[in-house]
Amino acid sequence: MLQGRYVTLEPLSLEGLREVAPKLCVPEVFAGGHAGGSAALPTSPEDYVAFFVDYYPWLKGGRSYLVRYKGELVGTTSFYKFRPEIESLAIGYTAYAPDVWGSVVNPDAKHTLLTWAFDHGFSRVEFEVAGGNERSAAAVRKLGATFDGELRRTKKMADGSWNSTLIFSILRDEWPHIRADLKTRIDS
Repeated sequence: MLQGRYVTLEPLSLEGLREVAPKLCVPEVFAGGHAGGSAALPTSPEDYVAFFVDYYPWLKGGRSYLVRYKGELVGTTSFYKFRPEIESLAIGYTAYAPDVWGSVVNPDAKHTLLTWAFDHGFSRVEFEVAGGNERSAAAVRKLGATFDGELRRTKKMADGSWNSTLIFSILRDEWPHIRADLKTRIDS
């Protein structure tokens, strides 16, 4: 478990997925390309849980978390692509209930994850954003991450089309400034 100022990041569990499913199994969450886009939207919270058991990287060497805010589960996020030989990992597979978009939840969760990563010897944290997901790209830019580039035709979407992946990163020497900015956002 990781503790932020306002959020708690709990290890992903089936029970937790069942609890958060009704908040994430909505068109707004999938519209930006999450989990394969709008065509991937599960038809019920039960289908959401079944789909996401395999979707999240928790069984593939990653660490996936449920995000709790004000006592309620409101989203998910993960560490993945652990590459200790180059001191790098990725943060992603993030989805939040629309009612917490624009709140303190994302800055606090990212501050908590980034603090853990840099405190544990990583020197580069990467963020992958689905091409066309402007809301997520804007949130990553607002963190202070640098746009590294676009990988074209990397993900097959649920409707059969192909999407690109936008790559952003934060380096260890950038972290003190970004950390201060995030603390200001969290405190305001």
